[in-house]
Amino acid sequence: MTFVAKDRAVIEPVRSQITLLVRANYSNPPNHGARIVGTVLNNPALTEQWKGHIKTMADRIISMRHGLRERLEKMETPGTWNHITDQIGMFSFTGLGRKLLLPLIGYVQTTNSFCVTL
Repeated sequence: MTFVAKDRAVIEPVRSQITLLVRANYSNPPNHGARIVGTVLNNPALTEQWKGHIKTMADRIISMRHGLRERLEKMETPGTWNHITDQIGMFSFTGLGRKLLLPLIGYVQTTNSFCVTL
């Protein structure tokens, strides 16, 4: 959301009001999501469509993991990389030591994991 004002004096009051609205929205989210879930799970056709979307996303993550491992092994990167394809989910343990990890902060979390879906 963007606000444009001629008078700089209105910036803080507007920011304050927007902050209140945002906090209220995130602290007490509307029940739209619950309604959507209810609609999808109570309709067999929509449930099957949703399961198909989940399968597509899961297959993409698996494909990304295999591609990353293949490239690391093709480049003869030191270490073993089977943990990348043995793990599941959006994040993967890097196996890198702190010295190698430091230049990658921003791409790799300080927990030594990174998102394989980007």
